Amino acid sequence: MSRDQLDILFKEYETAFDKLDLKKISGYCADSFITAGPKGSITQNKKDCEKKAAQTNKFYKSVGRTSARIISKRVMPI
Repeated sequence: MSRDQLDILFKEYETAFDKLDLKKISGYCADSFITAGPKGSITQNKKDCEKKAAQTNKFYKSVGRTSARIISKRVMPI
C-alpha cells in the first residue's frame, strides 16, 4: 500500500470515527478483531460490534466525547 493510500485510509477512518459511524468503522476491520475500552482489551467480531453501535455511541457521548481526530501517525514497516 502506498503512502497516499494509507493517508486516504486514515482520513476516511478519522471521519467515520468523528461521526461515530461504527457500521463504516467495522468495514475497516477483519471478521474478528481486538478492541480496547474501559474494561481492557477484548476480541469481537463485526456482527457483534455493529449490534453494539448504539450502546458504544451512548458511552462516548456520556463521557463528553464531541469529536475525534488523528493527531499523529507514523508508518512502521513490519
